[in-house]
Amino acid sequence: RAPPAAQWPHVSMAVVVDAPDRAGEGRRAVVGKPALAARLVPDALVAARLKDRDILAFAGIGRPEKFFATLSSLGARPAVTRSFPDHHPYSSAELERLFGEAATKGLIAVTTEKDHVRLPAASAQRAMALPVALHFDDEPALARDLAKALARRRAEIVANR
Repeated sequence: RAPPAAQWPHVSMAVVVDAPDRAGEGRRAVVGKPALAARLVPDALVAARLKDRDILAFAGIGRPEKFFATLSSLGARPAVTRSFPDHHPYSSAELERLFGEAATKGLIAVTTEKDHVRLPAASAQRAMALPVALHFDDEPALARDLAKALARRRAEIVANR
């Protein structure tokens, strides 16, 4: 969470996740650093359970609309969407409103894994999480770039002893 300007000198490469304008490009330079393209891939079993289901989707992430679009792309039907600020601490009252609305409308409450793990246990049982995994478009390039970065770092450590 440090400011990017403070972190950039320590960055060996960038990962560009789900950038539509970069789809299919694989690797690019991002402000002088190598970049790898990656995408979030929803868990197939959970996706199958959500297909053709009416849901109340809620998310407290940087781009909740992206989560809602993912649900729609899986064939789920987000009848209600609720956006919250990134890292939102859900209150008991907010959760009761969400789950009450879902129950009243016959919807399945669905959220991100990031939100789900922050819910109290009783609330977590009332919501389904959609797990995602990060898949790199060029995994061999990732392995090569990581090996190079680690070798450089090891050499720096040895040189500074």
